[in-house]
Amino acid sequence: MPTDKTTAPVFLPTAELLRRAPLVADFFSSLGLGLPAGEVTPADFFAALDADLLEDLGLERQSLAGRLLAFMELLEELKGATDGSRIESITIRDGHDKSGR
Repeated sequence: MPTDKTTAPVFLPTAELLRRAPLVADFFSSLGLGLPAGEVTPADFFAALDADLLEDLGLERQSLAGRLLAFMELLEELKGATDGSRIESITIRDGHDKSGR
């Protein structure tokens, strides 16, 4: 992930970030946060969150950007892990019951 302030994901407008990585919406919903408005960057969104809300959610403001970056890195790893193979069929065979029959 780039860390340059002009290209790092936390400094991109949310609309651009979602265009590049649509699953980022899941990051916000999994934390119980709403999705930032299109032109608001995640960094600005995190900075504007109410301290009481963060406390209620058990989150620390200073960790949110790092959590977002870690989430995006995991998405990239998972995307890179696909080798093109896929399951095309499954055969279910009969087996044995608890008594071995």
